[in-house]
Amino acid sequence: MQGVIDIIDRVFGGIRFIIGLFVLCMFGLVFFLTAGVSYVAPQVADNVADRAERVSNRAIEAAEEAHRNERLADEGWGYGADDGSSNGDSDDWGAD
Repeated sequence: MQGVIDIIDRVFGGIRFIIGLFVLCMFGLVFFLTAGVSYVAPQVADNVADRAERVSNRAIEAAEEAHRNERLADEGWGYGADDGSSNGDSDDWGAD
């Protein structure tokens, strides 16, 4: 009877050891993930903020350029001007 009790005690002792190792590994994994996220997250946030600022600046520059081109077209300059002088079939240079 004592032999059976010793066998059961060793089996449950091994199970407790395996569960203890599993819990210890989980704590280590959580620690590494927490440390990694706390290190990586600020860098990612800075990169995203910088990229958003660059995109915003490009959008502002494009809007300013479009407004400038529209103003120039209204004044008769640029591709938007429709005064008929640049239609491509000028007869001023032909021989009479």
